[in-house]
Amino acid sequence: MKIDGNRLNPETVATTRADATQADRQARTGKSAGGHADQVRVSSDAQLATAAATAAAAAPDIRHDKVASARKALAAGTVGTDVVRLADKMIDNFLGR
Repeated sequence: MKIDGNRLNPETVATTRADATQADRQARTGKSAGGHADQVRVSSDAQLATAAATAAAAAPDIRHDKVASARKALAAGTVGTDVVRLADKMIDNFLGR
């Protein structure tokens, strides 16, 4: 028995070509095979998520001013001394206060 996995299945190739032809026709005419135009409605949550992702992608990866400020605070020993205050700020930030 010989197995030749390098050859394409002719049925798959024909189906793929037919799907591509139909998709091309739909793109040009704006109509699906049934004659009805497809519609997409994006929720406001999805729009907000897209806007947030776009803003995050446009933001710089490193905020050098914040890094410099944090290094100064670490060197002066003024950071991380009050763990209760830090926990309160983290909780407030999480809750959006």
